[in-house]
Amino acid sequence: MSRRPRSDKIRIAYISADFRDHPVSLLTAGLFESHDRSKFEIIALAYGGEAHDPVRTRLEGAFDRFIDVSAMSDAETASLARELGVDIAVDLTGFTGANRTKIFALRAAPIQLSYIGYLGTMGAPYMDYLLADATVIPMRSGRTTWSGSSACRAIR
Repeated sequence: MSRRPRSDKIRIAYISADFRDHPVSLLTAGLFESHDRSKFEIIALAYGGEAHDPVRTRLEGAFDRFIDVSAMSDAETASLARELGVDIAVDLTGFTGANRTKIFALRAAPIQLSYIGYLGTMGAPYMDYLLADATVIPMRSGRTTWSGSSACRAIR
């Protein structure tokens, strides 16, 4: 991977087809709005096409940059993420119907994780982490890795 542009902030790109009135967006809108903007720059890479609903409007205002990549190929989208200097790429779709996992297989960012859209390990070598809570990964399980991905538990 080539050198990336440096920034004082950690750049996180959330990549999804569901930035609209959809359960994933309803569950994550507050997360996007809550990032400490003095430490993080958050970017949406949306590939679900245009949406004209109140949830989409809310989400567009929650990100520092909201970029529609629907017309871009997976390779172009991964390249764009690298050009933007994304440090962490978060897949909010996983292996669901509208997935574009090849963006992650092409290594959009140095750190890549799966969150909420697919509640389980993707078993893919390009996904570094699975972010989940104690319901998805019970503390009593004692496991910290699944199929090459490390688990990150959300702490309340």
